Amino acid sequence: MSAKPITRIRVGSVTLPFYRHGDGWRWAWKDASGEWRYGTRKDKADALDCARAQARSIHNGKLDLESLNPAQMDLIRQFLALEPTGADVERLRQWRTAPAVVTVLQALQRWHAHKLSELGGVESRTLRGDWLWLQKMSDYFGVANAADIQTADLQEYIEAASTNQKSRKTYRTLIGSLWRFAGVHQVFTSTAAERLPLYKLATRTKIDILTPAQAKILLANVAPEFLPWLALNLFSGLRAQEIISHNEAVKPSLRWENIRRADGVIDVPADVSKRRKRRIIPILPALEKWLAHINPPESGKIVPSMPTRGETARLGELIGGWPRNVLRHSYGSYRASETKDAPALALEMGNSVTMIQAHYMEAVSAADSVAFWGLVPPVK
Repeated sequence: MSAKPITRIRVGSVTLPFYRHGDGWRWAWKDASGEWRYGTRKDKADALDCARAQARSIHNGKLDLESLNPAQMDLIRQFLALEPTGADVERLRQWRTAPAVVTVLQALQRWHAHKLSELGGVESRTLRGDWLWLQKMSDYFGVANAADIQTADLQEYIEAASTNQKSRKTYRTLIGSLWRFAGVHQVFTSTAAERLPLYKLATRTKIDILTPAQAKILLANVAPEFLPWLALNLFSGLRAQEIISHNEAVKPSLRWENIRRADGVIDVPADVSKRRKRRIIPILPALEKWLAHINPPESGKIVPSMPTRGETARLGELIGGWPRNVLRHSYGSYRASETKDAPALALEMGNSVTMIQAHYMEAVSAADSVAFWGLVPPVK
């Protein structure tokens, strides 16, 4: 630079020379390699604006030592005393900008709190079971960053947890739910769960239903307070969760008011039905006889509590086990054998015609159907 600056442009600790150059004005600065660079404008005001912008750009991209307080300067001296390399500085920068570590347990706790709030603060049996299984998984992964867990890690855990394909499918669904929740609520970001294998089940060719003899044993031995649940489930196909809800705040239970005996129907309201659609179920002769035997009140809850675990386990010991949904499946099978009308049965049970045809049509013999519908209470 031969020309003598007539002024200087100063921003923080950055100072740029500014001077006349020919019939215009010039400013200068050094680039990252130490080489001089120049800017020129004919108009002085325009040149001053550009020079100040350049000074600000340089200032914003460098540490302004003059603006540091004594404590910050001391920290810099300590850092320089360690003789850091450029690689050390880059690692420090990456560490400072890396996302916070979130463990599976931390994500699970937020997921559980969210699910609990959806249920009005009352934990359902299903949520409790899901929580307990996912908690075991969180113990397995410990303090690992959930975002760093790979698909292979999740698959290895699922397949070590169970050899049953149905269980593996359930576990995959649970993990997928937790991972999706984490993504939607910005807890952590990962697509590992989406790439898990589907664990397809073999085509089911047979459902579990009660023989007439087994149904007779249940009717004779059920606890009196649960007889309405058993009779309605067995002779109308109502779902257990429709007869008595896990959580009244989320979904109400069916009530005696809905059992319209004078009209010969059970009126299932939309908010009680699993499918959220009202449906009408006929009160068949066998059920009417059991209702007359029970002599229910005109209104109120049908049963005091859910008969799961305790009562179903006790009854299951009498018939060699308690297959899932065995009462409803029995109704569907015996009713289909009687009517041969899949569309009508689909409306009664709140299922699709395809489901009825796949599982219930021609599932029992005519003789067993007659015996089943002939199960009536003892004469008082």
